Amino acid sequence: MITRVQIKNFRSLADVDVSLNSLTVLVGKNGSGKSSFLDALRFVRDALRLGLDNAIISRHGIDSLWRWAPTRNFNLQITITIKTGGFHGEYGFTLARGKETFHVKSEFCKCQRGNKIDSFEVKNGQLLVDIQSRNSALTPSRRDSVEKNVLTIPYLSVISPLFSQLRHQLSGSFYSIFPNTLREPQIPSTNSTLNDNADNLASIIQKIKSQNTWFEDLRTALSMVTDGISDINVKAVGKHLITELLHQDVKVSSRSVKEPWFSLAQESDGTLRMLGLLVALYQKDNHSGLIALEEPELALHPGALAVLSDVIREASKRRQIIITTQSPDLISRFEAEELRIVERQNGLTSIGLLDETQRSVIEDQLFSAGDLLRIEGLRSKSI
Repeated sequence: MITRVQIKNFRSLADVDVSLNSLTVLVGKNGSGKSSFLDALRFVRDALRLGLDNAIISRHGIDSLWRWAPTRNFNLQITITIKTGGFHGEYGFTLARGKETFHVKSEFCKCQRGNKIDSFEVKNGQLLVDIQSRNSALTPSRRDSVEKNVLTIPYLSVISPLFSQLRHQLSGSFYSIFPNTLREPQIPSTNSTLNDNADNLASIIQKIKSQNTWFEDLRTALSMVTDGISDINVKAVGKHLITELLHQDVKVSSRSVKEPWFSLAQESDGTLRMLGLLVALYQKDNHSGLIALEEPELALHPGALAVLSDVIREASKRRQIIITTQSPDLISRFEAEELRIVERQNGLTSIGLLDETQRSVIEDQLFSAGDLLRIEGLRSKSI
């Protein structure tokens, strides 16, 4: 589980140090920096999975990452701490930039499990590595030169099980569900995890159903928030997959006529978003990386938030979850200690724990977090 994230000079995040729980709720206005914080974590994932060049290009270049200032001769830094079971790891890197170029100024990692400690450090293209977890071609404290525009941990994780475990923890999923993506027929996918844009939703539903683990919970939760829908099915149409929902609320004229199945192309935005969120939360627990949900309340009826929050809390016992929200109704369903207040002043984002006075008011059940958000707004402890 990621327990701490330190970020410097990533977009509006000039200098933030954020503690995370198994369930963390980022609360803030539009443009406050909630999405930027999640994208910093996604950037680390993409950089380790696709390479720094591709991670930067997919974000439209260096200028879109660096904090804006009249001069940008400062470095971008991200450091992540992970603690889970008997494993403890810390990983980070610093990027320096030229006019339209960048290089890895430094990178470090230290992982420990029991009495085994693996570590490495890169400074200005020089690698110092010490791997104890198993015998390898790399001898302890060996020095090597490395390329200045790539990260080293993807290569060393092949050698070190501890580095591999840390990298695994950083392979999270970041969901912002767009209904139109779900309405289209989908090509069968072999991915074991729901893609960030849910364009393999049908394949993941098939996997959940075949595993017979969470499908009944998925179906029950969907039926609780969508009137008349009682079942989910995926069928092949040519080379594509179509997801259908069974509507028991549609009256039929004869007992011989069964209730109709409607494809997702005929469903409402709220139904599609709820289905996508539930599949994200009920998919097989195939890796321990986090799940991030951006504004899950969008297009949902307020009555659906009780079920959604319960599913989120239950899922957080299996996977670390971060959500962003502006919904007073949804915020009220989480504990004060789970809230992180995101504020932006003078173009810079701060992220902190809830103000102690407001926290006491919530814990004493004088007002809910949603009430305070409506009445006076939620304040960060640092303000």
